[in-house]
Amino acid sequence: MQGSLMVDIAGTWLTAEDRQLLRQPEVAGLIIFARNIDSPRQVRALCASIRALRPDLILAVDQEGGRVQRLRQGFVRLPAMRALADTANAEYLAEQCGWLMATEVLAVGLDLS
Repeated sequence: MQGSLMVDIAGTWLTAEDRQLLRQPEVAGLIIFARNIDSPRQVRALCASIRALRPDLILAVDQEGGRVQRLRQGFVRLPAMRALADTANAEYLAEQCGWLMATEVLAVGLDLS
């Protein structure tokens, strides 16, 4: 089986062990967590180093808003989507939050939330 695993790393930069793991053909992507994030600049650098090693990997983060927002410092705090549900313009607000989240995720080199 090739390219079916989504893996993670322990730190804010790639170690020799991480590089060895990411070179494995079974690895299709990497998800970053709060422990991997210091700042937007650092995340961009981390993503660039991963892309230099494996440009084909999918890079992901949990960035739904509310308590599930891994990118925090230097990023817009998104509300929990449930908080928007009872507003008169919930659909519009959810769409705007989606665009904002996507813009910030893509700006640091990640592919998806």
